[in-house]
Amino acid sequence: MDVTNIASVRSVMKDARTVVSLVGILHGSVERFEAVQWKGAENVATAAQEVGAKVIHFSAIGADPSSLLVSPRTKGLGEQAVLNVSPTATIIRPSLVFGSGDSFFSRFATLSRFLPFMP
Repeated sequence: MDVTNIASVRSVMKDARTVVSLVGILHGSVERFEAVQWKGAENVATAAQEVGAKVIHFSAIGADPSSLLVSPRTKGLGEQAVLNVSPTATIIRPSLVFGSGDSFFSRFATLSRFLPFMP
């Protein structure tokens, strides 16, 4: 599924009752951040709303639509877009989300091989 393409998002929503949106990126151009974290989040909420699904949107701690930094700004704009489309959506602002391939734990594993202590 491509969150930047509303038709792609709609294609996986037809039987959804609850949608957990984990839309986000860590690196990219300003345009890519806007397309994914703002408009992509809006697309997920729109498609979920069309089928009557509850929306749970994972944002980020520090999300702020007026931030000068691209990541917190687009996360904040994404939150606004989700709530405009789905006013009953739940927004979660975790400080960190990790899982397979996230480079968080693997980075600490690499550091542990070279450092005499762990931060």
